[in-house]
Amino acid sequence: MGMFTNNNSFEGYDVVAMASPDRHVLGLDISSTAVKKANEWSSSLPNANYFNFLAADFFTWQPMELFDMVFEYTFFPAIDPCMRPSWAKKMADILKPDGDCHRPLHEAILGKENG
Repeated sequence: MGMFTNNNSFEGYDVVAMASPDRHVLGLDISSTAVKKANEWSSSLPNANYFNFLAADFFTWQPMELFDMVFEYTFFPAIDPCMRPSWAKKMADILKPDGDCHRPLHEAILGKENG
């Protein structure tokens, strides 16, 4: 199972885009309003059986199973730096031993111009 976390302006578009018969994706957000909004616009899509949205606190949430992959790019930079060791521990706790954590960097972070 793949997982996407995003606790900033969550809409769930990436969750839906990554979901397929070969990859079930879980979108996690602390906001129940964001999860409701994501469910409303995506529930009738052709791949709706391959993703779920869940409102939960990343740091206290306990998944039912470990993940093959975590795709995350907005939560880590948004948390207080003193919480980052807890983030790393939680990532290790929810990933399978051979799982991957993907954190793409935006060009703006790298100092490159768009285009």
